[in-house]
Amino acid sequence: MKERNYGIDLLRLVLMFYVIILHVLGQGGAVGNPSNLDAKYYWLVMFLETIAYCAVDGFALMSGYVGYKEENNRLRLSHYLNIWLQVVFYGLVITAVFCFILPQEIGLTKFIKAFFPVTLVSYWYFTAYTALFFVAPLINVAVQKTNNATLKKSAVFLLVLFSAYASAARMFGDTFNLHYGYSFVWIALMYYIGAVMKKTGLFSGITAVKGIVAALILAILRELWLIHGWDVVPPFLHKFNVRYYLSYNSPAIVAIAIIHVVLFAKLRLPSKMVKIVKFAAPGAFAVYIINVQYYVWNYVMKGNFAFLAKSPLYEALLVIIGFALLFVAVSVTADHFRQVLFRAVRLNKLTVFIENRVNLILDRLVRD
Repeated sequence: MKERNYGIDLLRLVLMFYVIILHVLGQGGAVGNPSNLDAKYYWLVMFLETIAYCAVDGFALMSGYVGYKEENNRLRLSHYLNIWLQVVFYGLVITAVFCFILPQEIGLTKFIKAFFPVTLVSYWYFTAYTALFFVAPLINVAVQKTNNATLKKSAVFLLVLFSAYASAARMFGDTFNLHYGYSFVWIALMYYIGAVMKKTGLFSGITAVKGIVAALILAILRELWLIHGWDVVPPFLHKFNVRYYLSYNSPAIVAIAIIHVVLFAKLRLPSKMVKIVKFAAPGAFAVYIINVQYYVWNYVMKGNFAFLAKSPLYEALLVIIGFALLFVAVSVTADHFRQVLFRAVRLNKLTVFIENRVNLILDRLVRD
């Protein structure tokens, strides 16, 4: 049995930490209005935002890196159902909590909506992941059957086409309808790149020193572009917003995400750290689901960090990082109890039963 890569498990937690930072800056309002901000503060938040932006790409890459296997690529519906139940659980529980906080705003309709997280696109990444889940086995088979040289060339070409070229063409429109990375197509592409990385060792030559230096340089270049991009854009293109380049399919963001996956995959953690990661990593997805749940997103996060734009630099840094760490810790701990509850009521057996029944039905439908 192959040893579990706890470096990748640690990356799950790091990326969720990045997600909370990103949401504090954006939805929380900590980024503020650039024209009203102190230059040092603006540099700080732009640097944090640039690094944090790699979280979504990193998660999709990591899904491909972990999800790719040389054999047994069958669809595990029970795995998806367990995740779906987790999403529904938090939707219901948090809605119930806010019944006491905002009783005038919550009725039966809100609880019904919690049962349809995909249909109502309550969580965009989970919706994209839903489509990816059912396509992933096909991607895995394609990667498995293709020789390494072709895979490496295709991965590099696709990155150039859908990241570098698409970003350059963005001043004229969303060429491939990638919606700045908020799409199933982009998440599926990142999954494919991650699977190719796992099979072929693509980008594995990145060392810790080179990777960290490259990520810092890329982040700084992103800041320079965001702040001074207008200076190099011809006047007839001034309608183009330079901040569009801070997106999930930006070449710099993709590169930073790849560097994260490569470096964390190489990590060998000490035994004490492994114990912590074993406890915390299974709850990583809950951090995202809890944070973007409608009531948390709109009543806990929205605008509540705008005061940081007028705070001392050190205070802003402490609040942003401190809140992100606290939110991750609380969410992971809460999810531990959710896992215990799910095991106690044997939901896993229910999802396996449903999977078996669905497979029987499908076998009958496709039987010659």
